[in-house]
Amino acid sequence: IGFFDYIKEPEVFLEKIHRMSAEQVVFSFPIRWTLRSLSRWLRLNLNHCPVYFYNASECVRLLADAGWRSATLHRLSRDYLVRGRSD
Repeated sequence: IGFFDYIKEPEVFLEKIHRMSAEQVVFSFPIRWTLRSLSRWLRLNLNHCPVYFYNASECVRLLADAGWRSATLHRLSRDYLVRGRSD
């Protein structure tokens, strides 16, 4: 938790994990529009630390583009928990 918050190009990481032949993965992605996301974005960017947020379709698309055939998404309080499967 907290990794994709700071990764500018998550596609690179996701593709690498898929190439390593992981059949199933679970990742968390921070939700774009929450009460906390705006204040967090301001605080971190003012300190020169970019932070990234995602919507549900972006999460599913990122896993599909990396090669996983199916992805399920569960909304937790401020994050999406995304499970990708190769089958």
